[in-house]
Amino acid sequence: MQQSPRVAPAGYGRAPMPQQQQQGTPALLARKQKAAKKKGSGGWRVVLQFMVGLLVIAAVAAAIVVLYIRYYQ
Repeated sequence: MQQSPRVAPAGYGRAPMPQQQQQGTPALLARKQKAAKKKGSGGWRVVLQFMVGLLVIAAVAAAIVVLYIRYYQ
């Protein structure tokens, strides 16, 4: 009894090799460079998010204190 070789189903072939360098238009390269420059200026957003987070925590704590005083005193 001889077995026939297995055939892989469609879509299970070898994956294509990734390209080493992707070539793009000059406009696309310029856009990528601008995006890379913008990433460095996000420090103020982090500070803003931190401050907003602190304000939210303080507001929730104040609301808890007010409700506690109103209903348990």
